Amino acid sequence: MKIDFTKPLLTIKGTPLKMTEDPNSPDTTLADVVTNALLIPSRDPMPFDENANAFKLALRINNEPANCEVKSEEITLIKQAIGRNYGPNVCGPADILLEG
Repeated sequence: MKIDFTKPLLTIKGTPLKMTEDPNSPDTTLADVVTNALLIPSRDPMPFDENANAFKLALRINNEPANCEVKSEEITLIKQAIGRNYGPNVCGPADILLEG
C-alpha cells in the first residue's frame, strides 16, 4: 500500500500537531514520527537484523515520503515503534493516517 508520510498529524481539535509548544513551529508529519520512532533504540535488545530492517524502512520513508510503498508487516512494525515511544496524542493520529 502507498502512504503519504508528508501528511501532518492532527490534534483532537483537528489542527496540525506542532513539533514544539511554539505555535510557529513546523507541523509534525507522519514521516517525522515514524522515522524517529523506528530509529529510537528499543529498551529491550533487538537482533541485528531487526534493527537493520527498521533503519532501512526509516531510510525508505525519508527518501520518498510522499509516495512510499509499505507492506502490511511494515505497518505493524511502524505501529509497534510508535506505540513504544509516543502517547495517545501521536498514536491516534498516526493510526488514522496509516489506515487511510
